[in-house]
Amino acid sequence: MRKFIVLVKATADSEAGVFPKMEAIEAMQAFNERLGEDGMWIDGAGLKPSSDAARIAFGSDGPSVTTGPFALTPDLVSGYWFLQAESLDALVARMREAPFSKVGLETNIEIRPLFDEADFAEMGAPGE
Repeated sequence: MRKFIVLVKATADSEAGVFPKMEAIEAMQAFNERLGEDGMWIDGAGLKPSSDAARIAFGSDGPSVTTGPFALTPDLVSGYWFLQAESLDALVARMREAPFSKVGLETNIEIRPLFDEADFAEMGAPGE
């Protein structure tokens, strides 16, 4: 099984701290329960708006801290899942079933595989 992070992109509502309607919360909870029943669930959560966040940029002058809120951009995230699946294709197929559209939530998700031990073995030891 491969591990993946699924990033849920922020929306104007999520950045304003607007909670989804109860119907949306219940639909997402049911979807998460199915992920668990199928052995895909590792962890997941919604994130507070960027107004409660900070960013640290590391450069040649050392770390620089910026506190939120941040501008709503395509890279801003409002939630995540850590999941496991046999393949990216299998996870894409499952995540297409996420109930966002069915309950009126418009967003995008990004699915990224995590590095695992096999990836590091393929790269070889540092300094080789």
